[in-house]
Formats: sequence, C-alpha cells, structure tokens
Amino acid sequence: MMASHRSGFVLRELTNCLLDASCSACGTRLHGAETQRCYCDDCVQQLRPQEQHRCRRCSAECGPWSSIDRHCIYCRGRRLRFSQAVSLGPYAGLLRKEILAGKWSWSSARLEALARLLGERAAAQFREWEISLLLPIPQHWTRRLQRHFNPAERIGAELSRCSGIRQDLHVITRSRALKPQKRTPLGLRFENQKGSFRIVNSDQIRGQRILLTDDVLTTGATCSMAAAALMQAGARSCHVAVLARVTDGPG
Repeated sequence: MMASHRSGFVLRELTNCLLDASCSACGTRLHGAETQRCYCDDCVQQLRPQEQHRCRRCSAECGPWSSIDRHCIYCRGRRLRFSQAVSLGPYAGLLRKEILAGKWSWSSARLEALARLLGERAAAQFREWEISLLLPIPQHWTRRLQRHFNPAERIGAELSRCSGIRQDLHVITRSRALKPQKRTPLGLRFENQKGSFRIVNSDQIRGQRILLTDDVLTTGATCSMAAAALMQAGARSCHVAVLARVTDGPG
C-alpha cells in the first residue's frame, strides 16, 4: 500500500514538472531546455551560484583572500579522510528550501532535479578525479522505516545516470543506528560516527576511485568516517558530492 501511494505522489510531481512545465521552485512557466531541469533559469542561478572562492577540500565558500588549495577556515584542523568535495553551493536561501522540501516529500523528484544540476557542474571534476564507482551514504534499516527513501541514494542514482558511473548499493552499510547528526553537538559528530560503517564486499572497492554522495556536508564527519572504512578496505581514493555545504563556523 505504501509503495502505491508513493508511486502516485511521484507520478503527480513528475507530471506537474514535465507536462505542466512549471518551475518546481517558483511556478514560472518553463520553456525549452528549462523543462529538463524542472527549474527556470532564474532559479537555477540561485540554486547553482557561480563558483568563486570555494575550498577544494570541503567545498565551503571562503573569502577572496582565503587559502582554498588544501584547506580553509571551515575544515582546517579536521582529519577528513576524503580527498575533495563538490557541491551546488552554500546551504542557504532557495537551495536550502528546495533540499528540505525534497527530503520530506513522498517523491524524490526534487532531489533528483537538484542532482542533475550538480551533475552538470561537477562533470569535469568527476573525470579529473577518474571516479570508477559511486556509493551513496547508507541509512540504517531502522531509519529506512521512518523515511520514504534515502536522499543520498536518489542523488547518487541521478549522478550515476548523468555521468555513466556505476552506483552500487550493496558495498557499504550502517552497522548500527545512530543519534541523528543534526541533534549531536558539532564537536561530537566525528565520535558519533565512529564504527558506524561496515564494508560488505571489499573485493568490489579494492583499487577503486570512489565518489560518496549525500545531501549536505557540515563537519564532514559522516563522509569522512565512510571514506576511512572504504580506504581501510582497499579503496584507492574517496571524493564527495553533495547538494549543499553547511558552513558551521571556523574550526
């Protein structure tokens, strides 16, 4: 019954986006290439702002005089196990609104539309990083009972479709249920994630250049601990792609 209800919501949202051809964010009538994005050009500019001074390590927006090659004021001092991250932009304004609406919707269509924008932005970086396998940050099975879908998985599926990189849902799992990161003090988020990931089949990742996907990156604890487990199991490198970067304050 739940599956049929969910399918109905997905169908209605896709119909509204593609057939009625109105922007998912502002309702403006879409034309031409805009219909493939589900957003009008004005909203795309807000959702995917021009990259200026973005940290290459954690994807945080920094000042014009900040060092962005190796670390920035937002990730300095943090032992991140992934190499680099890419995002659409800061977790604010319209992008924040659309991510929240997408995460709590019965349909994943909004998140997939945002992932398409991310795929367009990051295509060159994926090639530069020579990504060979895409892995979404997994949810614990108890979490899946509370949510209609795993946002990281739906984002990853769309990035996989856009890039041609294979996504695997059966390599990394959650070994235990966790207190949600948003309810955990910033200083304890790395500790909260320790030992929470389990590699199911190390043969699938040995020597692979892996792209981890999630909805947002704040301290980087979740992706870092997942990357640590993957690197220990034999992955060659780990990079991260998220919809938005939450800047939680220096350090």
